[in-house]
Formats: sequence, C-alpha cells, structure tokens
Amino acid sequence: MRRAAARGSASAQLEAARTCARLARERARVAEGGLRSDAARAFARAQFAAWRAGAGSTSHDEFLCDRAIACMGAFAPDVVVVAFGEIDCAHYGSWSRYVEAIRRTDELTWRLWRAVERLPAYRGRTLLLVLPDHGRELERPGGDGFVHHSDFYTGVGADEACRRVWLLALGPGLAAGRTLTAAHPITSTAATGLEWLGLAASPGAAPSLLGLARSAGRRT
Repeated sequence: MRRAAARGSASAQLEAARTCARLARERARVAEGGLRSDAARAFARAQFAAWRAGAGSTSHDEFLCDRAIACMGAFAPDVVVVAFGEIDCAHYGSWSRYVEAIRRTDELTWRLWRAVERLPAYRGRTLLLVLPDHGRELERPGGDGFVHHSDFYTGVGADEACRRVWLLALGPGLAAGRTLTAAHPITSTAATGLEWLGLAASPGAAPSLLGLARSAGRRT
C-alpha cells in the first residue's frame, strides 16, 4: 500500500487495499480457549467461516458488533459485553484515523441499540451502558495529547483527563436528557448493571446510578 501511495495512483491503492483485505481473511484466526460449550464453539466457527467467505469490512470492531448481534439472536444471553478496540489507534499518532475510529464506534454502538429494539428478547427491557475504559491526556505544550494516557497502576504521567470519563445510559424508564454532572466512580457501572438485573453488588461496592438516572429533572 505504501508503494501504491508513492505512485500517486488511487486505483493502485484500492487494489492494494483489496489485497490486504484478502490476506486478512486468509490468515485470520479466532481463539476458542474461552468458549466453554460445544454450542458456543460451533457458533463461533460458523460465524467466522461466514465472515471469511464474504467480501465486506475487515474491521475487527465491525466483526465483533455483527457477531454480538448474531449471538443475541441465537442465544439471548442476559448480559452482553462488547469491547470495541479500534479507537486505540490513537497511539499511532494519526488524528484522521482516530476520528474515523470514533465515528465507526459510534455507528456500531447505534447498530447494537437498533438490534436491542428489534429482538423480542431485548426490546423494552434492556439497559445499554456505553463508556470508555479511560480518557486521554489534556492538551499542554510538549505533551502527547490524544496519543497518550496515564499509567493508572503507577501514576506515571497522571492526568485528570485520563481519569475522568463519560457514561451514556439508554433503557426503559430512564429520563431522556437527564445529565449527572457529579463525579461517580467508574466501578458504579457494574453495580448499575447488577441492579437492572435484580442482583445486588458486593458489600462495599460503588453504588448503582439507576436511582439518579430515573429521577426527574435535567441535571444533578
């Protein structure tokens, strides 16, 4: 692709991209070590085979999104965790790739929500929590900006913007336009999901946010 780009030929770049996509499909593998049942392994193999035989996107986040929706339709699990990862391309230092990954993640999250509204097992009874695992460094002279985040275990390069993230919640009974401006620990996400499922968090765990999210008013 670099050679094609150096020639300044758009058609050569497109052909190189198709070659890369073909190689990705030929050489990709799926790890099955975490799959505990024959049904899960058979499902993963069938989904992977269908993807390899196709000619669509080679985005692993798009693959993950579509397989998650297929899993929801086939097995209707009570809890689904989808961890998109392509936004981590920020570490490459390419702003355009970072913005494109953000756009794609936003689109895929909306695709998941539309599936929730479409599938009978989830429609009208599902809580969707959307959040990043950490923020990005504040802009400052000489800093790495969006490329970097703090080392949370050692405190190296500790930055308040890295430690504070946002959370978006969608679900029946949640007040539209409700904004919580007070800081809450990110571990409240687990307690919130557990409460939605009718389960209690461990003693001493961070509190659930459902009560606040259901309250009247726009800000708290």
